[in-house]
Amino acid sequence: MPDGRDELAALALLERRFDGPIPRPLRLMARHGSPEAVHILQAEGQAAFFREMVRGQLRAIRLRRADGTFYPEMLADLALYRRQWRRWRRMLRRLGP
Repeated sequence: MPDGRDELAALALLERRFDGPIPRPLRLMARHGSPEAVHILQAEGQAAFFREMVRGQLRAIRLRRADGTFYPEMLADLALYRRQWRRWRRMLRRLGP
């Protein structure tokens, strides 16, 4: 990750280039130093998000089974969250350590 001076210099260059808001992907690259760093941060965030969705859905399924309000579509949601979690974890492995 670049130090503060590099970040400010990159942002200053972007501000001179754009008349208006700087596109988010470019702001992120200026802040974190490279497209790879941005992709890693995004993949880490998404993997963490879907991991928590899996955990929350499992808790909800257990509670619903206990109180008799479980419905099968909850399993479909759980499967989606697991697929997405695995997808982002694979991407993290491809991007490197």
